Amino acid sequence: MTDSLSRLAARLRFSDWGPGKIPVLCTVLAFIGLAGGNWGRPYALEFVLFLIYAAAHSALGYVANDLGDRRIDRAQGKTNAFDGLSAAAGGLFFGALLLVALISGLPFAGRPWFVPLWALWTLSALGYSLPPVRLKERGAWGLGISALAQWTLPVFLAFAAMGRFRGWEMFVFALAATASGAALEAAHQRCDRERDRGTSTATLGARMGNTALDRLYATMLLLDKAALGLVALIVAFGLPASPRLGWPLLAVYLVLLIASLIETVVFRRRGGLADPYYGAGRSASTLLHQTFPNLVAPFWLLLMLALHQPVCTLLLAAFLVWRLVLGGADWRWPWKALFGR
Repeated sequence: MTDSLSRLAARLRFSDWGPGKIPVLCTVLAFIGLAGGNWGRPYALEFVLFLIYAAAHSALGYVANDLGDRRIDRAQGKTNAFDGLSAAAGGLFFGALLLVALISGLPFAGRPWFVPLWALWTLSALGYSLPPVRLKERGAWGLGISALAQWTLPVFLAFAAMGRFRGWEMFVFALAATASGAALEAAHQRCDRERDRGTSTATLGARMGNTALDRLYATMLLLDKAALGLVALIVAFGLPASPRLGWPLLAVYLVLLIASLIETVVFRRRGGLADPYYGAGRSASTLLHQTFPNLVAPFWLLLMLALHQPVCTLLLAAFLVWRLVLGGADWRWPWKALFGR
């Protein structure tokens, strides 16, 4: 049973989207619940239903990318969701995933703005990866569409699904998620640039010179730092239902920000770049760019939600079991980064 689930998770590319995207949506959904006073059992149920929707669509986006990259992945020696599947089996697999994604969105179809945003997400996610559009090979357009499909639209969809498609907080969360997503996509293209050049894959990273791409990535990381700060400020000052309970999160962010900036200066003087996503080992930048948004922020928001409505303790418990027990990485990274053990 465990082996079957592991194989299914690998085919759905869970490790590529689960640890980085679902926690961010947990933060957004918990914030919506706190800001709107939605603390009862129905909100907890809608919280879970939207995470199922987000998981199905994240898997669909990544599997579609593998569908469009089959030839390239073979040439680069990379694993692909369609490895070992015949054409018929691959079509059945992709069709079943499409059906699950469709069904998962039906509970929210009656909410204002949800269906148009859903359609826009589908067009952008599939258009990014699949021919004849295949925006990932259209330079800066590919970078922008990737951030839009993976980060901007999911935030808007979360607010729409929860019936709160309004307010400046929604736009700030969307802006912050987009900045973080663009930084991550730049990191990915920077990591894959030589392989993409070897297979004539015309991504932005493959087209740009190494120095120019490094500068772009460094700029994106600064924007990512600012985006995380916006989230911490919203939590600290934008929750009338939880005054002062958000301040500890802001304090943690400021400590990690200072440590990361110092580390960035040190790396720059040595002629290198502090890479929080593909750098060797763990660092202050890793703590800020990965552990803070994927563990610290969602944990704190879910904790505040649970304090207001005990039924949401189940959400907090499930999150901690996933990230600390099953995932096992989030608590080890800070320990190794801080104490070297």
